[in-house]
Amino acid sequence: MSPVKHVYALHDVEYGPVKVGSSVNPPKRRMNLKTGSPSAEMVYVHIEVVTYELGTMVERLAKETLWHDGYHKIREWFTCPPEVARDYIIAAHARIRGINMPPAIPDRPWIQLGLKFPTR
Repeated sequence: MSPVKHVYALHDVEYGPVKVGSSVNPPKRRMNLKTGSPSAEMVYVHIEVVTYELGTMVERLAKETLWHDGYHKIREWFTCPPEVARDYIIAAHARIRGINMPPAIPDRPWIQLGLKFPTR
């Protein structure tokens, strides 16, 4: 059995950007990021638990889609609201697993499998 991986959206509360990443140990990863960040407060807005193999694919699809939709800031950091990053992670996980899931949030019907993400 492979270990689980956590695909997360981590919000830098003071400066605003959201980091999308994956880790087998999110609390440790958060502490490592805080060391290099000027902000004292970084909070998880979402953690999606997946198999280790799926983790990299979910993270990559969420990042690529966020980048495509114009939210990219630098490397793994994005300018979208934290809730939007959460929605993209949930949608990426559903797409990779082939699930036609209902919207996570009623006002975001684009999250359903097969529909394009909105552009800004």
